[in-house]
Amino acid sequence: MSKDTPFNQSAKPSNRKPDPNIAQRQASDPTASVWVTASAGTGKTKVLTDRVLRLMLEGAAPESILCVTFTTAAAALMTIRIREELSQWTTMSDADLSARLQKLTGDTVDTATRDRARRLFAQFLDAGEGMRIQTIHALAQDLIRRFPIESGIPPYFSIMDDQTAADLLRDARAEVLRDVQKYPKTALAKAVRMVTPEVGEDDFVNLIGELTYRRGELLSIIEEKGGLEATIEAIYDFLDAPQDTDSERLNRLFNSDGGLDGDAPDIDALSGAADVLLGGSAADIEKAKMIKMWLLHPEQRADIFWDYAAVFLTADGSTRKTLATKKCEAAVAVMEQEAERLKRGIEYITGMNVARGTESILRLTAAILEAYSERKRTLNLLDFDDLIHSVNVMMREDGMADWVLHKLPGDVRHILVDEAQDTNPDQWALVGSFVQALFKQAATASTPAKPGLAPTLFVVGDEKQSIFSFQRADPREFARRKKAFADMIKAAGGTWREVQMDIAFRSSPAITRAVDAVFANPAASDGLFSRDAEGRQVHHDAFRRGQAGLVEIHPVVTGEPTPEPAPWALPLPSDETGTDPGAVLADKIADQIKTWLDTKEKLPS
Repeated sequence: MSKDTPFNQSAKPSNRKPDPNIAQRQASDPTASVWVTASAGTGKTKVLTDRVLRLMLEGAAPESILCVTFTTAAAALMTIRIREELSQWTTMSDADLSARLQKLTGDTVDTATRDRARRLFAQFLDAGEGMRIQTIHALAQDLIRRFPIESGIPPYFSIMDDQTAADLLRDARAEVLRDVQKYPKTALAKAVRMVTPEVGEDDFVNLIGELTYRRGELLSIIEEKGGLEATIEAIYDFLDAPQDTDSERLNRLFNSDGGLDGDAPDIDALSGAADVLLGGSAADIEKAKMIKMWLLHPEQRADIFWDYAAVFLTADGSTRKTLATKKCEAAVAVMEQEAERLKRGIEYITGMNVARGTESILRLTAAILEAYSERKRTLNLLDFDDLIHSVNVMMREDGMADWVLHKLPGDVRHILVDEAQDTNPDQWALVGSFVQALFKQAATASTPAKPGLAPTLFVVGDEKQSIFSFQRADPREFARRKKAFADMIKAAGGTWREVQMDIAFRSSPAITRAVDAVFANPAASDGLFSRDAEGRQVHHDAFRRGQAGLVEIHPVVTGEPTPEPAPWALPLPSDETGTDPGAVLADKIADQIKTWLDTKEKLPS
């Protein structure tokens, strides 16, 4: 084990070239579970590879290592790097191999270690199941095929492509809307009638598409609450909204003399306030007329409600700062009281409308998802989200995660997770099931683990680089999982370590200092870190000391509003690129590149 002690390579820049090996050795230490925060260009892939190599040097079988990557390309790259490094070890001279291994581990290398290293390539090639380096979706697919009975999915299923999924979803949506026309009195038909007037056709398609994309999360909530009806009831309870009514009825009650739920307007006081306002300015008189109109025409109150409310409230729903002029000050107290009543009523009705809208969307989405799922079941097709959702449902069964881990070939004991910042909650749930089962077995084992072969977890990522929010990646989940895994592993008696890697290999000091300076502004760095990381700053320590770098600051490209076409304009081609900031910027970049090429400008290292 390495004797290096510093875990954090975030020292202030100096003229001395930083040593990246210290943090990398701490991160790749096979005897500890490690959470690595690796800034861009700090050698994340190398550390992952080093970790696997050191695990094998310590005696871990290739089959016992599970590495979950974010993309197929990343999985292939890591496999190639490991195979190439192991193959080189077999043919190196003793001196070169000793130097390579000492740089990797930080330890003095003896003959036994060299011999063991030379045998690892054959061990890697001869592994029956092979080392598992795969994407989270490939892992889920493998689990479903291995456990068809437990997952409830026949093993001969096929994975849909995006076009097939879009076609099936469109057919499911059309089927549901046909059923609504055929059976107009159902709860589903009522839900559709509420949703469709509120959104256009494109927005409707996008809304259903978004909910379908997030169906794993949605179905988990429905399952947790005990079904669709229980979920809808929970929504009304949360918003403290009545379930068996509508906004029209509530509006009538709200504008009646009796008010809503006994919260009645003070009719006499309002009439007196209106009389006072009639003796004021022109604005006061207009307010008095509106109040009198509302008081004298009960049957029309709901129709003129928002004009009436505007006497007391601003457009954003807050009480007006000036309800009346000083001359009519006697009316202010009554108007303030009515303003508060209006705000309570509007909030109550808004809550009910939100609840009803949510109910309608849920009913419609649930019906479409059921029709979509039925089509997939008929054809025995799954999409990528189905893979994760189905495995998570299986792993939530009591004792199932332990059973799956036990039955997997190779006795998985070491889990590595790449690009952790882009892992969404459903994917984290799958990884978490494995981690929990692995360390639960370690905590309850009747015999101590062999030295150097205790179960380990390795996670590498950087919340600053989380860019897949459209796939539900969440930096807050990144922080929550780090704490949960730390607690779990410590409770199981494992060694937990957090390593910060800030030594950047890609860029020169001029570049890294510019980046750090930009994000030193709290407004610029807002959202880069989770809330529990308050006070953290972006810092990079450039490895390439003494090399030149140039940062150019260009003006922000802005666009102009696209002019509305004339009502009967001919559909002739037009050049609107001047109004699109993206197109303007693309033109500028293209022009700059063309200038470089035309002038044959050289960019020396």
